Amino acid sequence: SLFKRIKGIETVYLTQRDVVRHRIVREIVKAYENHEEKIKNS
Repeated sequence: SLFKRIKGIETVYLTQRDVVRHRIVREIVKAYENHEEKIKNS
């Protein structure tokens, strides 16, 4: 990860359940989840 050597910065992974404020952000997270699932299953 680009930031792994910077103290105090961490990577977190969000799911659809974590994002509730804006529909567009939910759709982006959903697209990433679908993409990762396709890669995992191929």
